[in-house]
Amino acid sequence: YQKRVNRQKLRRALLAEVRTPQEAIESASRFDESDDVEVDHTVFPNAVYQKHIDDIGLLSDEEVEAVIKYYSTLEVARDQLRSERDHSGVKQFLTTVEYLVAVREDAEMELRKKLDGQGFIKAIRWREETRPVGQEQDQQPQAGQRDSAAESEVD
Repeated sequence: YQKRVNRQKLRRALLAEVRTPQEAIESASRFDESDDVEVDHTVFPNAVYQKHIDDIGLLSDEEVEAVIKYYSTLEVARDQLRSERDHSGVKQFLTTVEYLVAVREDAEMELRKKLDGQGFIKAIRWREETRPVGQEQDQQPQAGQRDSAAESEVD
């Protein structure tokens, strides 16, 4: 039972981290060599992955492959951005980021597949669909309010 709980927590954490840089990655994929590329490599987080790398084996083979491919490509892009300051990495980064868009989507899809079957993604969709107009997406329920969508999650 505990292994299953840990696997679900790992999936949720990785999914959140994989989804975080979506806009930055897609924006960077629209650059070309003539653009003055100013992307901070820290907008591509990997702290969850680094902290739980020893637990990756809890995931399915498909998830492991997609997650490792994403984070490996992410690390290459981060390295290229670091060397971009002397413009040696710009062309390589622009090539890598196109691939990064695809592997990010693959990692998200694989993680979501398993979570969707457990009700997690349905709870997220429900929260988004029932959010009051004007309430920010990241806004948490106020003190004393219950988040019934989160409580209905199945591990």
